[in-house]
Amino acid sequence: MFRRYRLNESELINTLKNDVPTFDYLIHKLAIEKKQKSIAQGLQQAYVDGFGYDADLLQQSWFPMVKGAHVFISHSHADKDFATNLAIWLKHHFGIEAFIDSYIWGYALDLQKKIDEEHCLQVGKTTYDYDKRNFTTSHVHLMLANSLTRMLDECECLMFIQSSNSLLDTTESDNFTSKTHTASPWIMHELNTSTLLRSNPKIRRVSTNLESRSLDAMEMILEKAGSRDFSAFYKLDLEQLLVINRSNIESWSLNDSSKGYHALTELYNIKGDTLVYADRTLSEVK
Repeated sequence: MFRRYRLNESELINTLKNDVPTFDYLIHKLAIEKKQKSIAQGLQQAYVDGFGYDADLLQQSWFPMVKGAHVFISHSHADKDFATNLAIWLKHHFGIEAFIDSYIWGYALDLQKKIDEEHCLQVGKTTYDYDKRNFTTSHVHLMLANSLTRMLDECECLMFIQSSNSLLDTTESDNFTSKTHTASPWIMHELNTSTLLRSNPKIRRVSTNLESRSLDAMEMILEKAGSRDFSAFYKLDLEQLLVINRSNIESWSLNDSSKGYHALTELYNIKGDTLVYADRTLSEVK
């Protein structure tokens, strides 16, 4: 992880898709969907008699590492279409590969159900054993969290989609000290983990300005919880997630001769960095 940003969905909802020719858009979308179909989603190949499931094999099967991904798109499931438009826009203009977990990986809930149907049903009933179900859930969630962490470390840049779907409206409540708040444990994990990971640029860059750049003001957000019976809030410090606005998108798209990580360098400089390329790269990945 090297740089982290956030985009306002309402400002860019039409800009991204309309900026890609229809035929090219469909080609890119089919390519994204094809990747998901290639993911194996079984259980038995990871089962070792006498020991249980090899969790590493399950992760490799359901949540495989995607080498060469430049950008990790963090988003609410309700904003999947916008995340797709962003990924296609990045690919079309700059050859940037974006990682969207809901497209590339098998669904964690599907894995959970397969395991529960195999191991948690009560004898002679159609309901699950409570303790067994809690045990399997903890394993699936930890496998997903571990896989997300590895992909965050693999990608150089994070882009978080901030939208009406990912915000809890607290304007009518007196119980909150700030105007925006969240409850998605996965967005909480992705954004908080991205602040803890090592700085991991994929190409060598040097700054022409040694002065520290200013950051946006601190902001706290939260995403709506999916459960009717339980919800929890996770405050997220977005101090270092600079906003990518329509003007930034338009300026960036004017210089689409740069590709991959070099195109990301152009974005970094638009947002306040003063980076130039060094002679040799740190990675062969482009």
